[in-house]
Amino acid sequence: MSHRGPHSRSRLTEPEALPPLPQRRPDCDPGNRWIGPRVPGELTTKIVPTDEGPRLMVTMRCPGATMTVMLTRADAEAWAEQIASQAQGISEAGLFAGQGG
Repeated sequence: MSHRGPHSRSRLTEPEALPPLPQRRPDCDPGNRWIGPRVPGELTTKIVPTDEGPRLMVTMRCPGATMTVMLTRADAEAWAEQIASQAQGISEAGLFAGQGG
């Protein structure tokens, strides 16, 4: 019977490979009760200086989470384009108009 003290070394093995990520993640977490049309949310933006130059700080808040990202100008423009494109799919009454493809 051998005893391994706190400073004994054991043979390390390579970790098992992780399964591949799904090709497409869900648009939202369906199990999160804080996501829904009646849950208040807030979006704030501010240009802030960083060591790499100015960035657009975008913060999204809801009762269950706060997320902040720092975007370059190119990233901010890409986000704005994607949001504007998706906004076109919402009718004035707030109904999903749907998009083909």
